[in-house]
Amino acid sequence: HTHTQGHRIMRRVALGLGLIADAGFGVDEHQKLAEGTPDDAAGGTASGVLAGQHQDVIDLLRQKATTTLGEGVEDASSSAANTSLFKKDAPMQGKKKKKMEKMAIKRGLHENQMDQTEADDAMTLEDEGYWDRFLTEDRSIEPTPPPTPAPTPPPTPGPTPPPTPGPTPPPTPGPTPPPTPGPTPGPTPPPTPGPTPPPTPGPTPAPTPGPTPAPTARPTTAAPTTPAPTFTCNLSPEERAAAIADILEQVSNPIDFVAPFSPQSQSLKWITEEDSLYLCPDDPFLVQRYTMAVFYFSTDGPNWVECSAPDDLSDPASIADANANCNLEVEIGQGGTDAWLTPVSECKWGGVACDTVSGDMERIEFEKNNLAGTIPRELQELSELRFLHMEEGRTGGTIPPELGNLSNLLELDMNFNALTGSIPANMYNLANLLEFDMNDNSLSGPISPDMQKMTKLTFLQFHRNQFTGSIPAEVGNLGRLIVATFDTNFLQDPMPEEVCLLRAGNLRTLTSDCLDPADPFYVECATPCCTQCF
Repeated sequence: HTHTQGHRIMRRVALGLGLIADAGFGVDEHQKLAEGTPDDAAGGTASGVLAGQHQDVIDLLRQKATTTLGEGVEDASSSAANTSLFKKDAPMQGKKKKKMEKMAIKRGLHENQMDQTEADDAMTLEDEGYWDRFLTEDRSIEPTPPPTPAPTPPPTPGPTPPPTPGPTPPPTPGPTPPPTPGPTPGPTPPPTPGPTPPPTPGPTPAPTPGPTPAPTARPTTAAPTTPAPTFTCNLSPEERAAAIADILEQVSNPIDFVAPFSPQSQSLKWITEEDSLYLCPDDPFLVQRYTMAVFYFSTDGPNWVECSAPDDLSDPASIADANANCNLEVEIGQGGTDAWLTPVSECKWGGVACDTVSGDMERIEFEKNNLAGTIPRELQELSELRFLHMEEGRTGGTIPPELGNLSNLLELDMNFNALTGSIPANMYNLANLLEFDMNDNSLSGPISPDMQKMTKLTFLQFHRNQFTGSIPAEVGNLGRLIVATFDTNFLQDPMPEEVCLLRAGNLRTLTSDCLDPADPFYVECATPCCTQCF
């Protein structure tokens, strides 16, 4: 038994070192293989494995073999002191010694040949397990971590692709798993010739659980672009003002914008720079609002009795004070009582009213509010205007012919003012006019026969002016007339019979300068034709 144990130890040690020489490989040859010099000798599976290892493995093998041999001999000597093969310090004499050495050599060669034959196909399970453990233990210079004692996962179904030339790692769907414990399924790729690179210092970081996101793009160093400022109406204040001016030049005479204090110039400045309502050039009420502003400045709005604009259009307190001084509501529910030029719809200003559906200006009605200045021609832009009352003020100048374009006008009442000049011929085109009240002015010139075009006229007051000539007979065609006054003028000649015939119809009042026949401006009008003579 002791002999068998010693023999088994010797056998393993011989496989580790001595038997390598018997197979045709000496330590020197293994040293060459470790340095990268191949040999053509077939050394078997065991020697082939050893020949591919690093020089450090060869040194470790030598150390392990020596240690194992020493331990084995020591154990054998302690258990079988009489065994001559392992006995310490017992000299062998003569032929007996040589014979026993020869027998040991033969026995060793015999066993070596048996092991070598088995190693050509595969190492015995005992030796293979031994060398697997031997080559993996104490290999601190190798970077391979110790295998995890877990079962090897089953290989992926399907044929294994051929190994990629070179050290290409096997593809994995995601992060690389840790090394598989135990033998690697499939053939192990040949070792890479040359020295193995030193191990990576420190522990290898755990793989990222999933694909690493793409790196964030490096920020640009260029200066950030300042976004273009946004403006109301999508126009800068200068562009808006220029666009509005272009539109309003079609409303007013461009020359009127040149004078800095003209009603048109003041209105343009207000609507482009001061009006908080800030209409855009394409606003459908731009022209209407501008026209009302022109009316305000044309009739000396700052000196009105009521509803003048605030002193400071940007001050809420000033606006409130101005609104408190405005009570000229034209029609309940239709107009307003806000001061003029305040930041509300022009339909809410005192003394005016708009159509509740369309928003078009319909009424401008002032009486005894100290309106002065002149009648602006821009009023023609108020195409839906039906009532224009400017009574008992100080409005002067001539009647602009453009008023004759207000085809929807029903009432034109401008009595007790300072109007001069003649009645423009265009005014007689107001076929829908019901009331034509121009008394107590300084109007002059003849009364045109075209008055007969005003077929709907019911109230005509021309008294106390400076009209000349005679009363046209065509007035007799105005069958709806109820009141017609011609007195206190410079008219002459008898009252036309056609007009006197109206007395039999709707005409209730007819006056003229028929009192004194000696008066050079005498109009003969016998009773009952004229209802009153002056």
